[in-house]
Amino acid sequence: MSDEDESRALPVRDLEERIRPGAERGANLLTTDELVLIEHMLALDDDAALLHTRLSGRQPRAFRWPELSLPGVVDRERALAKLIDAGLASEDVDWETRLDEATGDVLAAGCKRLGLRSSGAVGVLRERLAEQVDWDDARWVRLPHKALVRRLEQWATLDAFPDRSTPVLERLGIRKAVAYARTGGAAISPTRKAWDAWEALVDDWEELTVATALRVLTWPAWPPGRLDLRRAVAERLMLTAREHEREGALDEALKLVDGLIARGAGGVDAALRAALLREKKGDLAGAHAVLVAAEPSTVGPDRLALHRTGRRIARKVGRAWPPDAPLIEPVSRTLALTRVAVAGARPRYAAGDGHAHVEEAVSARIQAAGRRVISAEGLLWHTVIGLLLADLMFLPVEGQLPVPRLVAPLDWATPSFAARRAGAVWALLDGLRAGEARARMVDAWARYEGCAIAGVSWDVAPMEDVIVAVEGLGAEALVALVSAWLREGRAARAGLPDLCVLPGEPVHVEGLTPTRLGSGTLLVEVKGETDTLRDGQRVWIDRMGQAGAAIEVWWVG
Repeated sequence: MSDEDESRALPVRDLEERIRPGAERGANLLTTDELVLIEHMLALDDDAALLHTRLSGRQPRAFRWPELSLPGVVDRERALAKLIDAGLASEDVDWETRLDEATGDVLAAGCKRLGLRSSGAVGVLRERLAEQVDWDDARWVRLPHKALVRRLEQWATLDAFPDRSTPVLERLGIRKAVAYARTGGAAISPTRKAWDAWEALVDDWEELTVATALRVLTWPAWPPGRLDLRRAVAERLMLTAREHEREGALDEALKLVDGLIARGAGGVDAALRAALLREKKGDLAGAHAVLVAAEPSTVGPDRLALHRTGRRIARKVGRAWPPDAPLIEPVSRTLALTRVAVAGARPRYAAGDGHAHVEEAVSARIQAAGRRVISAEGLLWHTVIGLLLADLMFLPVEGQLPVPRLVAPLDWATPSFAARRAGAVWALLDGLRAGEARARMVDAWARYEGCAIAGVSWDVAPMEDVIVAVEGLGAEALVALVSAWLREGRAARAGLPDLCVLPGEPVHVEGLTPTRLGSGTLLVEVKGETDTLRDGQRVWIDRMGQAGAAIEVWWVG
């Protein structure tokens, strides 16, 4: 960075760091006029650049100039004149926009100016001034190209809703990005028309119609990273289908989930819902056919759910259904805790001098007996997975790290992640089997500590406790943990055990039956008084148990 760049105000530098790479990433989508505007943005002097930065980051479509707060801008009039000359600001603000953006005090003054009643709520004042002009004599200012700035930031971050606080948090030491070699990548969008359609989708997100949602799922090319909104669109459609179902509109609900399945969206949830809707309508053969078609591609807890429904419907239609592989029945214990009457959705239990939710209360009881325990549910194991796979995440795989500050490559949590890094994956798994877990964790912690990495929570527990948990899990169980994530991605997240009791001297835990806690590492799934084991929990109990880890279910009563 040049001395001149270093002298720029920090907010200006932060924005320019996005404008430049955004323009590079989306160069094929920019018009000649937009390229000129970008040149003007980057050529602004300090005051004008800071004014442009301040206004482009704010939500209002227009600003009432006299009451505008502009920290750091020395000569606001000169700065505004510079922006107007460069075509980056305008004082041409229509009265409808002023009406929408004005405060209640300004609206009341406007009514008084025209001889109208000036009392009432903001909405009432706006109604009185609707269709009126000249109710305010102050200057108003707008940035006609705020959408271009937002577009450049989206391209620079591959995020539909970029967070401008990121560089500030980095300077404060609150956030640290991994330094990696950028790997290029495909264009943001094949054509400007396709990008404009994406922008229209985002702008109208709250009013997204079913027809539009189904249509966009068939788009041949989506932008990369978090600009790809297919999962979010599918979730919206599933919610709409459930609403139709609750209202008794089964045909409408079924049309939606069938539309999702036809477009390869919705996953096992769509298949199950399509089958259950057909069952409600009396079409058992159709329900069976949907489940048979979905069965080969389902894994993990999704497979349990689909098989459970499949067996039941298969019996009704007199068809066979393949049996589930038997799952390990977990060792179970009961733990007596005192429930405390506290307002809230989740029950709370006595814990020391206070009270806590069930997992924290169980953890406190174990620690009172003299054993260390990590109470983090999935956070501990997501952190272990993230650290063990961190080097693989930031390998220079073509097209997967196209912009800075990503917490993971674009193919993270998908089947292609392992396929693209097969050699490194096999080397990692072989190393874990050979007992290299401690060395790999210590090395990863030293090199990446504090960095924003997908899944990693640096405050989940002290490093040594995390490493003790990893070693206590055992090599085969650790391999099973990592392999399930590589194979199933996001589907593997649900159901990881609540507690990890670290090794130590055998102890007796008050209220626990059987009461004695052995010396080894123990994974514990905690279940409250009205809980049942969910599919994800049953799968992880089986995986860890099959791999030799000690894992139990503790029922609180």
